[in-house]
Amino acid sequence: MERHVHIKKFDSFTLKTVGYTLLTLAVLMLPSLIYNLVDGHDVLPFLLPMSAMMVIGLPMVVMTRMPKSINPIFILADMALMWFISVICGALPFFLSGFAPVDAIFESTSGVMTTGASIIPRVDEWSRGIILWRSILQWIGGIAIIVMFLLVLPTIGFGNRALFSNEVSGSDAGNITLKLKDTGKQFAIVYSIATILILIALVLCGLSFFESFCLSLSTISLGGFSPADNSVSGYSDIIKIVIIVSLIFGSTNFYLHYKSVMSKKPIYFKSEEFRMMVMLTGVVLLIALVYLLIEGDDTPINIIFNTISATTTASFAASDYSVYPIFIVALLFIATIVGGSAGSAAGGLKVSRFLIITKNAYNEINKLLHPNAVYDVKVDGSSVDDRYISITMVMLFAFIVTMISGTAVFLLFGLPFDVSVLTSISSLTCYGASIGPYGPFGSFAELTEGAKLFMCILMWIGRVEIMSAFILFTPGYWREFRLSMRNMRRKPVRNWR
Repeated sequence: MERHVHIKKFDSFTLKTVGYTLLTLAVLMLPSLIYNLVDGHDVLPFLLPMSAMMVIGLPMVVMTRMPKSINPIFILADMALMWFISVICGALPFFLSGFAPVDAIFESTSGVMTTGASIIPRVDEWSRGIILWRSILQWIGGIAIIVMFLLVLPTIGFGNRALFSNEVSGSDAGNITLKLKDTGKQFAIVYSIATILILIALVLCGLSFFESFCLSLSTISLGGFSPADNSVSGYSDIIKIVIIVSLIFGSTNFYLHYKSVMSKKPIYFKSEEFRMMVMLTGVVLLIALVYLLIEGDDTPINIIFNTISATTTASFAASDYSVYPIFIVALLFIATIVGGSAGSAAGGLKVSRFLIITKNAYNEINKLLHPNAVYDVKVDGSSVDDRYISITMVMLFAFIVTMISGTAVFLLFGLPFDVSVLTSISSLTCYGASIGPYGPFGSFAELTEGAKLFMCILMWIGRVEIMSAFILFTPGYWREFRLSMRNMRRKPVRNWR
C-alpha cells in the first residue's frame, strides 16, 4: 500500500526567494567546478559552497510557498538581503581559493554588481574555474538588475506601476497584460538567448570556447571582467566589434528587445529614450574620434570600443584610456554618469532620467519667460507624473552628494584627487575602472582594506538604485518594517503580481 508523504508548507516570500537564490548559485557553480576538475585544480572551493547551499536552500524551497499577498515594505528589505546573500556566497570560492577575506568580498561584490573592478593583477595566475566564476557572477547580477526593475521598483515606497512605466519608457509598458513575474521570465529568456548568440559569434570569430564563454557572460551583463590580462586589448578587431554590438544590446531597454522579437520587426527608434541614447553616444564618440585621431593617440577601433564601453558602463578596454588627454577622460566618465537605458543591465542614472531632467529644466526656463503658461514633461507622447519628476530630480541630487562624499572619503584613504573623483564615479555608476594604477589595465589590489570595503558600499548603492539604498538607511523605514511585521498576518496589503 502506497503512502504519500505530505509536506506541510507555509507562506514565506523571504525564505522562498532565499532558497531559490541559494539553489541558483549552487547550480551556476557547476561549470566552474567542472573546469577545475578537468584542469586538475582543487574542486573544494566550489564543491563545499555548492553542497552547503543545496542543503540549506532545498528545504527552504520545498517547505515554503509564495504568499498570495505581500507588503511592499518587505520587498525592499528582501531585495537587499538577496544582494547580500549573493555577494557572500559568491565570495566563498574566492576565499577558499586563497583570496584574503576582504579581497574575496570585493571581487564578489564587483561581480554581482556588474562593476568590473578587480583586485587581481594577473588573471592568468588563477584557475579557469575562478576566472569563469567571476563572469558568472556578472551574468547573475545583470539579469538580477533587469528583473529588479520589473518586480521591485514598481512596488517599493517611492514607486508604483506608474514608475514602472517610466522606467521602461517608450516600451508600451503601461499596456503589459502579463503578470510582472511572468514578464520577468520572458526578459530572462531574451537575456539567455542573447548570451548564447554572443557566445556563438565569438567562437566563430576564432576565440576559444572558454574565453568566448567568459566574455559572453560579461558583455551581456555589461560587467567587464575579461578572461585575459589587459582586458580585450589583445583580441582582433572583429572580436572587438562583436563585443561593441553586444554592449549596445545589453545597454538597451530589454522590453524593446522583447517587443521587437514578438512583433517580428524592430521598434527601437519608436522609443524616445533609445533615440536619446543613440544621439548622446554619437556625440561623445564623434568628439573622442576627432580629438584623438588629430592627436594620433589611438586607433579608430580602440577609440570606438573605449567610448562605447564607457557609455554603456561596461569596464572593458581596448587600450589604456587613462593616457588619453584629460578632456577625453573626463568626457568618458561624464558619459558613464548618464549610463544606458532603464530596464537594461547598464549602470548610471539612466538615459530615461536624463531625458526627463533635460525636459524639465527646459520647461522651468520657459516658465521664467512665460509664468502663466502650462508646460508638461512628455516622453513618447505620454505625460510623466509630477511625482516621478520630483523623484528623478532628488535622485540626481542624491547622486551628486554621494559622489562628492565618496571623493572625500577616498581622499582620506590617501588617494590623489583625480583618482578619488573618478573612482567615486566609477563605483557609483558600476563602470569599474579608474585611472593610473587603478585604470583599465591595473587593479585595486593596492588599496587599503577600508577603501576596498567602501568601494563595495558605493557599488551596492549604485547598483540597487540610489534611492532604494537611502530608504534602507532611514530609521522610518525600519519602524514601518517592524509595524508591518506585527500586522502582516491580519491584513494582506497588495496582491503579488
